[in-house]
Amino acid sequence: MCFDVSKDLKYLVSAGLDNVLIIYDVQSSNQIKTLIGHSCEITNVQFSPDAKWITSCQTEFEIKFWDATPNK
Repeated sequence: MCFDVSKDLKYLVSAGLDNVLIIYDVQSSNQIKTLIGHSCEITNVQFSPDAKWITSCQTEFEIKFWDATPNK
């Protein structure tokens, strides 16, 4: 499992063995977005400095870029 917190401390992203990233609102602890698309274990996640994007890497060295904007 891996995680990152946005620089402004508003959001947390976690990723685990299920190959799914989940973004949470830190203040409310509510899940605000689910990101699906990796085919194997995610080994690293990181917010961009402005928290608008997330990068993730899986064990087979595939890197993905995700829109971190909360769902409306």
